[in-house]
Amino acid sequence: MEYWEGFFLGKYWTDSDYNDRKHPTLFIGIAIFVFALFIAEIIAPEKVSFIFELPVYINFAIGIVLLIGLPFFAMNYFRFNIILRVIILFLYFFQYLFLFIGFIQVLTQNIQIDFAEMPTYLLDFFDSLLIISSDVFKFLGSLASAIASVAFGIIIGGILGLLIIIACICLPLIYLIVFRQLQRLLDYILYRRKFSELGSKT
Repeated sequence: MEYWEGFFLGKYWTDSDYNDRKHPTLFIGIAIFVFALFIAEIIAPEKVSFIFELPVYINFAIGIVLLIGLPFFAMNYFRFNIILRVIILFLYFFQYLFLFIGFIQVLTQNIQIDFAEMPTYLLDFFDSLLIISSDVFKFLGSLASAIASVAFGIIIGGILGLLIIIACICLPLIYLIVFRQLQRLLDYILYRRKFSELGSKT
């Protein structure tokens, strides 16, 4: 439980030694999960439709309200009993969930993929790669040029595919870092205010 206190509440409201820089795999894992959910929503929306029942603005509204409101509970976290603490941690979880669902909805609403035309598009793309590579390697002769062209096309196609996947993982990762930093900024403001008030009373 201390781990999740550190992850959700941050350094201002817990005595956990959790540090974002020590847990990059968790952030990457969350980004990969969001990417997988994004792909599922594009490829098989009927399978995950229950996750996206609420309109995008409601998901964002709930997520933002939790993002702004939870630090006010977090600042008194250790004054609560264990049940209320668990509830606060679950509310943080739902904050992340609603913000990511809204994020996926925004992306999927602005991305239209025609799966019927996808094979034709891919074939045309690789044909153009083969034409370019055959011109590059024509000095090798017909057979060697053909082999080099195919190898070049596979390598370039693989690199582009990998770059697309990395970009799709980096996007939710950046989004995660941004809204966490916004919440940490609010934590910092409340923390300074709380302890300045305590200092003035003493």
